Amino acid sequence: MWTTLAMTAALAFAPAQQGELTLTNVRPTHGLFGPTRKDADDLKLLAGEVLLLAFDIEGLKVAEDGEVKYSVGMEVTSNKDNKTLFKKEPEELKTISLLGTSRQPAFTSVEIGTDTPPGEYTLTAIVSDRAGKASKNVSRKFHVLPKAFGLVRLQLSYPNGPLAPPVGVPGQTLLVNFAAIGFDRDKKTKQPNVVASLRVLENGKPTLAKDTTGAVDKFPEEQAVIPLTFSLPLNRSGKFTVELKIHDKITDKTATQSFDLNVLEMK
Repeated sequence: MWTTLAMTAALAFAPAQQGELTLTNVRPTHGLFGPTRKDADDLKLLAGEVLLLAFDIEGLKVAEDGEVKYSVGMEVTSNKDNKTLFKKEPEELKTISLLGTSRQPAFTSVEIGTDTPPGEYTLTAIVSDRAGKASKNVSRKFHVLPKAFGLVRLQLSYPNGPLAPPVGVPGQTLLVNFAAIGFDRDKKTKQPNVVASLRVLENGKPTLAKDTTGAVDKFPEEQAVIPLTFSLPLNRSGKFTVELKIHDKITDKTATQSFDLNVLEMK
């Protein structure tokens, strides 16, 4: 089963010239506003993961008052038989280009169902300039791996809900959200035993002697994805690496993910 997240776009942030419609800076990311996936050139994803493809739309027609009208749709196809498995019709979007540009950041995404068969697939974003009457598509191939224990759905957010980039200032708090899939359950209790940990490194060295940890040993039997969250207060500036690890204590399997975090000093 395939599902999609709501499509949206952020304010543009760099000037560009109005002209031919192009899609640039195409990259798969860890969630909206998140870092580019380290396996971006050879995407291998577990069933249960969320694939988000971010890009910039350039050359949009901008009205005198700054209004930009465009649309973004998507489809997923199986490379085995070129069959369309999931499709979302283009969603009509508009914004005001207050910073004076014909460039608009955008994205499309799909949640890979936990029952998705292993194989090669293609995600295609379908973009149209509704005012300029032009369209462009961009595609990215990805492989769905056989079911296994893994760490998926990495996404940063703020405590009050909005999604966040891996950038902040001292005094803020970020939530590091992720999930465990493919975990085993005790044969008698039918419960999992998953331990998650987080550590922060600066120049390759941990900032604390002991990792932050948490455990899940009770979870509904009908649910196959365990959501996990760590709070990450930003108390000083610096460039850091955040490492996440999950350990299935029943099978002794582990999985890891990491991302870079930049905390900027405000002056």
